[in-house]
Amino acid sequence: MGREPIATTGRGCGQRPSWGRGNRDNDAVLFTVADAQASGISRGVLRGTQYRRVLGSVYVDGKVPVTPRLQAEAALLLTPEAVASHQTALSLWTANDHPDDVVHVTVQRDPHRNLPRVNGLRVHEVQHLDRAVRDGLPLTPPERTFLDLAPPGGWLAKPDLSYPQIKLAIEYDGRHHLVDARQWRQDIRRRENLEREGWLVRVFTAYDVLNIPHTVVACIAEDLHTRHHPRLAA
Repeated sequence: MGREPIATTGRGCGQRPSWGRGNRDNDAVLFTVADAQASGISRGVLRGTQYRRVLGSVYVDGKVPVTPRLQAEAALLLTPEAVASHQTALSLWTANDHPDDVVHVTVQRDPHRNLPRVNGLRVHEVQHLDRAVRDGLPLTPPERTFLDLAPPGGWLAKPDLSYPQIKLAIEYDGRHHLVDARQWRQDIRRRENLEREGWLVRVFTAYDVLNIPHTVVACIAEDLHTRHHPRLAA
């Protein structure tokens, strides 16, 4: 069966395409190179200023700003059964509007699945996929997001949960402090040094992350707003 033609608004060079996938926040239309070519838009036009590459073969109108949400939606076009995860999920949970250099998604492990190899896209595989939905977008739940970013104690995914622009640092206080007195003293000194330099250091425990993850996310989001993170969504 042949491919159904994609509707367009009339092929002027300045016309906005009426096909593609809508973005909830700003009505941006995401589309792939295949979509564009089926509608008569050449790769040369795509490389111009009229359109902007979001991720891999996914594009958007050149006037649309790239945000973590837009990046996540582009990544999910390339990996339809995935969820946004890791730093990308954290940006979505905390309403951080700063685009990431790497977009993270997670899929359930399937030996028969061919994962896309795209510059700027990291696809993680797990045996059991944890899924939540925020504003219509599938992503890892807060507790899974923090566990994905957390090493076994110490700084939580430094610099993933460090915001130097506003001197905000997030630390995961694991059980290693109960058995490693030297590490515990080092962490205290590090926090004191940061606080002397004007940093706000938020410390969360395993209980916080596993039992009240939405409170953790809300606290970080409030700190980002209170300390006036320059790239937060309005």
